[in-house]
Amino acid sequence: MMPSTQEAIFAVLFSVVLVFNIAGNSLVIYIIRNERGMKTPTNYLLLNLAVADLLFGVFLAPEYIFLPFFRHSLPDGVLGEWLCKLLLASNIAWMACRASTFTMICLSVERYFAVCRPHTFRQRFSPKIVKVLVMVSWIYAVVIASPSLDSFENELQPYYSSAQEFCNAQYTTHHQPPHSASFFWKNPSTQFSMVDILTLFSFVLLEKGKITPDNSKQYWG
Repeated sequence: MMPSTQEAIFAVLFSVVLVFNIAGNSLVIYIIRNERGMKTPTNYLLLNLAVADLLFGVFLAPEYIFLPFFRHSLPDGVLGEWLCKLLLASNIAWMACRASTFTMICLSVERYFAVCRPHTFRQRFSPKIVKVLVMVSWIYAVVIASPSLDSFENELQPYYSSAQEFCNAQYTTHHQPPHSASFFWKNPSTQFSMVDILTLFSFVLLEKGKITPDNSKQYWG
């Protein structure tokens, strides 16, 4: 069955965005890894952000680009089950999205200390601490995503005159609380709101005079 016009247009537009995603983030990764002068704590966070954004685009593609054009049964057994959980349900993509959001929050805090607390910046954001933050970002992403992995199962559904196996979310009453928490944090609106709140908090500090001209010297590490 051919995809609908809407699905085809969306797949084409998503493909264009994916090309820019891969090209842009790959360029950032290449420059930071190969230019000695770019190996700073701030750029390590940017490198992690680029990796997370690259993975987000690549692993979101199966659901929105390939699936509408290639409708066929999933393999039987464990392989089909994990293809459903990780690829077709975009769980890897959303893990990367969580790591990306966590990294953006770290960058917001890092820039705050670089601009407003330059005298303590090097101690608070040393290369060792930044590497720990990078590891924590991925641990956080995996832990938050883990409950939703049990939600997705292969389900036989009628497809024209035959029955084919599709990836479909299945919930049980026993697992609803962890799934609800997982999908709450999986929501992009929730994650990007965290960045907005942190930025707003910085502006509140500025308005209240907590940040003064004496300690607002920019320091770009």
